[in-house]
Amino acid sequence: MRYNLKKPVLVLAIALAVVIEVRANTVSGTVTTGEYPCAIAIDSVTNKIYVANQGAYGSTSTVTVIDGATNSTTTVTVGTYPSAIAVNPMTNRIYVANYLSQDVTVINGATDLTAAVVSVGSEPDAVVVNPVTNRIYVTNEGITGSSSVTVINGTSDSVAALSVGEEPSAIAVNTVTNKIYVADAVSNNVTVIDGATNATSTVSAGSSDALALNSITNKIYVTNYASNTVTIIDGATDSTTTVNVGSYPDAITINPATNKIYVVNVVSNNITLIDGATDSTTTIGVGYYPYAAAMNPVTNKIYVTNFNGGDITVIDGATNTITTDSAGTNPEVIAVNSLTDNIYVGNNGSNNVTVFNGTPTAVKLIAHKFQTSSIGYNGVLAVYSLNGRRILRTLFTSSSTKESILRVINKIPAKGLYKYCLFKECKVMDEGNFVVK
Repeated sequence: MRYNLKKPVLVLAIALAVVIEVRANTVSGTVTTGEYPCAIAIDSVTNKIYVANQGAYGSTSTVTVIDGATNSTTTVTVGTYPSAIAVNPMTNRIYVANYLSQDVTVINGATDLTAAVVSVGSEPDAVVVNPVTNRIYVTNEGITGSSSVTVINGTSDSVAALSVGEEPSAIAVNTVTNKIYVADAVSNNVTVIDGATNATSTVSAGSSDALALNSITNKIYVTNYASNTVTIIDGATDSTTTVNVGSYPDAITINPATNKIYVVNVVSNNITLIDGATDSTTTIGVGYYPYAAAMNPVTNKIYVTNFNGGDITVIDGATNTITTDSAGTNPEVIAVNSLTDNIYVGNNGSNNVTVFNGTPTAVKLIAHKFQTSSIGYNGVLAVYSLNGRRILRTLFTSSSTKESILRVINKIPAKGLYKYCLFKECKVMDEGNFVVK
């Protein structure tokens, strides 16, 4: 577990050609959490957000549970110094890796009570869930013991220990191939676990604190902070390619729909965008001391926390234009609920979460088109899924406003392809554009 990068560093200014779009996301609330929020996981099925709070030394560590509909909270006590958190949406169980107490707290998402405490290895630092197999994988750094991965059976809470490289620091699962990839920071490799047999193999990489994968292309991307590169692993053959990126790459997020990979470079204050089809790169400037990233594949927006800047950078994945939105003190972690399009930023310095609503521009366009339409507001607005099922129906009058239409449209359960009809005028949302049908 590395903390040295949270200290201020001297960063050289880099001139970048970027276009800034003047449009901010809406801050829908600030939610108080426990001390030092360090990890966030979202269950989009229940619309609950789980924030792990490390707590000051000697104090009680907790998880703050946020109701995504109301921003009300519940507090769950967990083990000592939680370092990571993951959700199984199929079983409604939440898994919290506790670094110092060397265990995993299992939370029942229906009751927000502790369902079990599972002992794991030395210094658990990352956790990932395969909801298809109901297996949970926990990396154990092994600072005071041996490095390993603990496999938890989600049904019985029984465990199996697997040997991996030295100081495993990040983990990801491909639910399609049932393979698990573990970045071994000190031994400079990636351990590949066969989820069916727990057999392991090794692929050479660099010193890494982060990895991510695209299950559609079966490619794994491993950041190497010592060499300022990313190792790309072909999941079918385990062959590798190396791409140069910015200074100290330490976080990564992927849009599987566009096959674009976004690498957070902490020291050079930028993002390296890798085109997954060609491995070509583009540099996008962000804020001061970028620390983490998350993305919404539905809206094709990428969100980057700037730890020392107290804000987040929002990248439009279609144009690479950026906006900046203020957050709390030392925003460290971030997660997106793609169904509600809410963005949750954990502020380590102010002990809270800033909640942004990133309502897609496409939804605003439909309201604008209806507002300027020759038929006016008088009529019934109906929204249908493309299979013909009606999602909602509401009456508007001449006194209605664009904002009232937006409030109704935002109640749609998920962003996606819908047909909006006002009298005989219908429009379909197709990748951000509406066409008359």
